[in-house]
Amino acid sequence: MQPEMPGPDLTRPILRDLRPGRRFAGVTFAGYLAHPGFPSQQAAAQQVQAFVQGLIRPARPGFWRQRPPVRGLYLDGGFGVGKTHLLASAWALAAPDIPVGYVHFQELTSLIGRLGSARAAQVFAQFKLLCIDEFELDDPGNTHLIGTFLGRIMPGGVNVITTSNTPPGSLGEGRFNAALFSETLRTLAARFETVRLGGPDYRGREQPRQTLLSAAEYLAWRRRHEGVPLLSWSGAELADFLMRVHPADFGRWLGGVGGVAVTDLRTFTHPDKLLREQGAVRFVHFVDRLYDLGVPAAFTGVPIAELFEDTYRTAAFGRKYSRCLSRVAELMTEAS
Repeated sequence: MQPEMPGPDLTRPILRDLRPGRRFAGVTFAGYLAHPGFPSQQAAAQQVQAFVQGLIRPARPGFWRQRPPVRGLYLDGGFGVGKTHLLASAWALAAPDIPVGYVHFQELTSLIGRLGSARAAQVFAQFKLLCIDEFELDDPGNTHLIGTFLGRIMPGGVNVITTSNTPPGSLGEGRFNAALFSETLRTLAARFETVRLGGPDYRGREQPRQTLLSAAEYLAWRRRHEGVPLLSWSGAELADFLMRVHPADFGRWLGGVGGVAVTDLRTFTHPDKLLREQGAVRFVHFVDRLYDLGVPAAFTGVPIAELFEDTYRTAAFGRKYSRCLSRVAELMTEAS
């Protein structure tokens, strides 16, 4: 199935769709399972919950209270420690009482680019709380874009909670010449209070899956999804798709399908180093959207650990690649 790409309706996603995807719909702080060996996780959950409660708690009648300073929380930690669960829990706690939006960083930067920073700031000013998942500065353009945007909305009254695999003081490192943007990066980091979560990937608490689906598992998955609208590609077709469609539009492709089936996935490689890295990073974003939206997936091909070349594990996006492989393993476990 190759669905027609929906047109860029810029008001609909802003006004109605800024909420957690299906995987994290309905999660709560009470459902967060902190690792007992890493007390920073429970402490982070309590801090985020208190932050949101401070936003929704009304002032006592008859008392004048100084407006609290606009703040941001920056949830920093490795993949699989529950940062997105806490972010979605913050949205769920706030949603009945205050205007709150929830958006993936890639989709946010795309919306800002399409609307323009000034117009985007006007639109997002409606929120008292904005939850941003997977905050990452990949290039100088995004650095300037998000720095200007947050500089407009946060002093105006929008509070922000964001998650990232990169500490705020290290944003941009290894991606571009961060020294040229040192003032912008320092200003960005200063807008947030860092909340650190330690601990291992929760998916590794049990023996993680090492392989994509076998031929038999794949056929069984297809039988279970008969009659369901699927996106079906070969690995080569998926690679072509990833290069033709902007990552910010992945969610609109995936939102209306019942599953994604990809056969013969291979290691992301290309004679051109830039295109090879671009294809690999776009696959990371594709898996992120699959995972967050709760879209069932079935992949066959090379072992999971071989989807990326070994050098990627130590590259600037090393944590993102490792998180992607962990999420692929979880998706394949669910599919088998």
